This record gives sequence, structure tokens and C-alpha cells, in this order.
Amino acid sequence: MSRFLRPKYNKLGDENLIELFKQRRDEAALNCLIKRYMSKVYYFSLSILKNQMDAEDAAMEVWANLKNHLVRYQIDKSA
Repeated sequence: MSRFLRPKYNKLGDENLIELFKQRRDEAALNCLIKRYMSKVYYFSLSILKNQMDAEDAAMEVWANLKNHLVRYQIDKSA
């Protein structure tokens, strides 16, 4: 898909971004999710670990694993 035809990812919901990544392995969709939640994951890790370096490591581990797990993620549309 041409970069000029791509939807505005920042306007898409999480479910739409996940589906784009699952169906097309769309890295831009994944990057949008990461950008959207990066600080939340970091500060959550920091609140538990109480150490900045450990929190950064934990947050990076989340993003490293997300790609593999996201492919298998099933959205429950009945809720």
C-alpha cells in the first residue's frame, strides 16, 4: 500500500490497528500501538519495580514480545 493511501493510524482504534497488523503484518499499525501505550507500560513497570533502568528493560521486553503474541490474539466481539 502506498504511503499516500495509508489511513491515519492515529485515528484508528486499537482493534483496527491489531487487525491491520494481523492481516498484513503492517508495521506502521504496530508502531502506532506501541507509541500509544509506551509511556503507560513504562510507568506501570516503574510503579512495580521502583527502579528506572529495570522499568525501561521491562517495557522493552513487553514490546519485544508483543509482535509474536499479537498475531495469535483474538478480539472478542461479543462483549
